[in-house]
Amino acid sequence: MDDTDPTPLDRGLLRLMRIRGVFAGALLIAAAAVAETALRGELPLPWGVFLVPAALLFAYLALWSPPRRYRAWGYWMDGEELRLGGLDRVRSTEIVDRPTGCEFTLPGRDLTVSGRVSAEAKDFVAWRYADPDGGEHNTLNCSIADLELTVERQGRESRRLELRGGGAYEIGMKETDHGIPVQPYADG
Repeated sequence: MDDTDPTPLDRGLLRLMRIRGVFAGALLIAAAAVAETALRGELPLPWGVFLVPAALLFAYLALWSPPRRYRAWGYWMDGEELRLGGLDRVRSTEIVDRPTGCEFTLPGRDLTVSGRVSAEAKDFVAWRYADPDGGEHNTLNCSIADLELTVERQGRESRRLELRGGGAYEIGMKETDHGIPVQPYADG
């Protein structure tokens, strides 16, 4: 990997996000404990009615949310931060999927990442999955797909990145005419 390859943001940022989550969660738990104690004799509430939701929110703020936000914040390339997505760009995101791959365009602040993930049909496996309503759908999966990305930034030369056989692609669909043999194992 050279210095122009995209690299994740500094891991110290993730640690900082977790610390902020711990402090916010600790304040919530303290407030819940006070509410639990103050209202215990006043209202016929079971133990934990405030503490359990506060503990779950603490886990979300300190453990689950920081890694998701960290991954969503972007990457660095050529010394510049690459930021994709955002509410103002949702409508311009494009995804065209098919059983053996997809093409996509993801706009960002002063950049666009477009790409393709694909593999030959022989490299896919199909599974039958049960739906909650009693129906079922097919899911196609390939863990050795090819990935091609093009990063276009304002005022810069576009960059093309390729990964052969190291990507993953999975698609769920109601259609069964995808041409991939479905495995004979039932779900559930």
